[in-house]
Formats: sequence, C-alpha cells, structure tokens
Amino acid sequence: MIDKVKRLHELRQTQAVYAESLRQSRQDWEDENAYSLAVKGDTDTEIFTLEAELKAERVEMYDGKDKSKIRGVGIRITIAPDYETKDALLWAIEHCIALKLDTRAFEKIAKSFAETDPASGLDFVTMRSVVTATIATDLSKYVGKDDA
Repeated sequence: MIDKVKRLHELRQTQAVYAESLRQSRQDWEDENAYSLAVKGDTDTEIFTLEAELKAERVEMYDGKDKSKIRGVGIRITIAPDYETKDALLWAIEHCIALKLDTRAFEKIAKSFAETDPASGLDFVTMRSVVTATIATDLSKYVGKDDA
C-alpha cells in the first residue's frame, strides 16, 4: 500500500508540472493570437445577432404560404403542445409516470397522442404550430457575386 501512496504522490507531482506547462503554453498561444481571437469573438457575436435578427424578421413576414420567399432563409413549421403544467403533472401522476413533470417526455407523449389517438384523455392539451426560420449553413449558393 505504501508503494501505491508513493506512486500516487509521484503522479500528482508530474501532473502538476505538466498542468502548469500547459497553462503557460495556452497563455503564450492566447497572447500570440490575441488579434485573431478578438476578431473571431467579434465575428461570432455579430453572426449570432444577425442570424437572430434575420430569423425574427423572416418569421414576422411569413404569410402562411411561401416558406422560401427569401433566398437562404426558410421557414419551418413544427407542432408544439400548449398545456397548463399543473394539469400535465396531475395526468402524469395519475398514469404513474412522474412525481415531477418531465416536460420533454410529456410533450413527446402529447405529440404522439395528438397524431395517433386524439381521444386519449389529454383534453387539456392543444397543439399549436410553431413557425421558426432557418438559415442555410452555406449561403454561397444563395448569394451571387454581385450580392456579396
């Protein structure tokens, strides 16, 4: 057992030396690449903001008909259940599947029942369409050379 304690001590010392070396290497790399890291961070922020704005504007202008009116920014319609949490929890307890409502599992059940057995006893759940916008990952096929 003493051998294991000694070995553990040696390993921890080695680990500490290499952890410090890696920390210093990371710091040196970050110092050397500070400009690139800053530009990437700014770009990430701008992309996140612009994507959110594009999606919100596209959903707002969706007329219920043309899902691909804007090149590269489409519309996706999903179905989501609307319900009172207390009613869902009571139903889950009554059916011995929960003491606390697992909303992900309950919504999956609700969607399944809505598709296969509408008279399932989930009369407190209504299904609603959720409109979300999607943006193509590769926009090069949607943006011409004159658009760039």
